[in-house]
Amino acid sequence: QTVYIDGHGVRVFFAPEDQVLANLAPIIALSQQEALFMAYSFTTHALCDEMVALHQRGVPVRGVFESRGSSVDHSCLNDLLASGAEVRQDGNPAAMHHKVIILDRRYVITGSFNFSNSADQRNDENLIMIDDPALAQLFIDEFELRWSVAQEPAQ
Repeated sequence: QTVYIDGHGVRVFFAPEDQVLANLAPIIALSQQEALFMAYSFTTHALCDEMVALHQRGVPVRGVFESRGSSVDHSCLNDLLASGAEVRQDGNPAAMHHKVIILDRRYVITGSFNFSNSADQRNDENLIMIDDPALAQLFIDEFELRWSVAQEPAQ
């Protein structure tokens, strides 16, 4: 499920039929330079474990969690904190509704898909992965803005 637009690959996934988490975790594992994310809900340990593994391999991992979403029992916030990855909680008084992963300043992964088992197994969701450094830079700019107003999690 890949199309090319002006030479840039775009992969499309639909949940639950495309087993998004099973496809996404190995993509994250291939990251070599950096992994950034902004997440409204990040509760699936399949992705969390890959982010922790990246960090342990020396790949910088930075992420901004929606504050309310990161206070739930299954949030990956504490696991990533414990690993030493750089994570913050968003400083927006409203909801930060992003669902974005940026890999190696080249790949943008986004869509309606929350990083949760519910999104993967029960909901009708979409996720696209775009290979485009110029587009990735726009998302990096948004990430850096969210990062600049985000707060260190209370320990």
